[in-house]
Amino acid sequence: MNYEVVLIDATESPIERPKKKQKFYYSGKKKRHTLKTQIVLDKKTHQVICTDFSNGKKHDFRLFKESKILIHPKVKAITDTGYQGIQKIHNNSKLPKKKSKKNPLTKND
Repeated sequence: MNYEVVLIDATESPIERPKKKQKFYYSGKKKRHTLKTQIVLDKKTHQVICTDFSNGKKHDFRLFKESKILIHPKVKAITDTGYQGIQKIHNNSKLPKKKSKKNPLTKND
């Protein structure tokens, strides 16, 4: 398959509280027990390329590294801010710019 641009994102889905290993599944961000799902898809066709699952406690970028997904260097990867550090692994990747109090985003950003 020839992909030009892939989108990578992760989301958390709530689950019932497990009887054992509750800390393993507890997400401090969502304040409940969750499973994290990562999805990689082709931007043009919206075809799912691969998925990976983990406990809700795991950070997005850590899930990406542990899934050992290999992306061709010519393929552009677009991610959200949860994947800061992906540019060290995959040079052709794009993260959204973050605003700060001193430097708000412009319309071009």
